[in-house]
Amino acid sequence: MKTKKEIQEIVDLISYKDWKFRLLDKADGHLFQVTFFAKDIHSGEVEEQFCRKFYVSPHSCVSEIIRTAYLAVQQAEMHELDENFKFNNTALFDPHLDLVNLSELIAIGQVGTDERLPKPQNETI
Repeated sequence: MKTKKEIQEIVDLISYKDWKFRLLDKADGHLFQVTFFAKDIHSGEVEEQFCRKFYVSPHSCVSEIIRTAYLAVQQAEMHELDENFKFNNTALFDPHLDLVNLSELIAIGQVGTDERLPKPQNETI
């Protein structure tokens, strides 16, 4: 079983860009979080961005801790991609969309779910 200090020593060996890695206490383990400075998608101001948290068990081996950090970076980059990739000036993949509202719009036909036309019967791929 690893102590927070032992996990932190592993985390301290990880680097990516100029990003920071936080290790937070949780009752039965720890939470790993990536932070970095970037332009806020809404205000346009450069602010510290706090990414989602990932659980790290005190029973984690070194490879699990490193892979959790890697996953956290991947997710943070995907979040940035989803916020900044736009079509017709709209972030179609905005991670801040309310998915419950989106599902309701789909259910009542306000958002199409498949724009593909049926293939002709004799079409080959």
